[in-house]
Amino acid sequence: MLVDPPIEELLPYVDNRYVLAMITAKRARQLIDGAQPMTEESEDLTNVVTQSAKELTKHTLKILIGKHEVTVPLRPEVEAARLEAEILAKQKREEALLEENKRQDNSNNSVREQLEREAAMADASSQDSAREFTEQLIRLIGRHSEESEALAEAEATGNAAPEEEPELEALDSAADEKMEI
Repeated sequence: MLVDPPIEELLPYVDNRYVLAMITAKRARQLIDGAQPMTEESEDLTNVVTQSAKELTKHTLKILIGKHEVTVPLRPEVEAARLEAEILAKQKREEALLEENKRQDNSNNSVREQLEREAAMADASSQDSAREFTEQLIRLIGRHSEESEALAEAEATGNAAPEEEPELEALDSAADEKMEI
């Protein structure tokens, strides 16, 4: 309940009691949020409703009817505290972002290392299979040259040509499959 100043003293400054309650409440909320008091004597008061009512009697409040976006100047200590809180929050966000980037880099590095190990293993495996394929191919060429010589001898002597071995056909198809890979 507003005692000082009395409501009867405040009513001449506004249209009705409802408007008085709204204006006083809005100004009290601004003072609680850190707005600077507009009168010097109101700085000593601890009751923000009384402060806002005294500011109304001193004609320091400008009453705007309707919806307006109003910027209220803050007390320096409140503004400093808010600025410090914003800076701390920004620093925490940056630290969290750096930490996340480090984790991401570590994760990427471990994935890269794993892929390199797998590639090295696959490379070694492919070298082994290439070596094996080359050895089979050399054996195949050796057999083929022996068969060519045998065939040439058979033709020279008039004997029938020997039939191709199924093993050679299997090696030929295996070679084709490995070359496709």
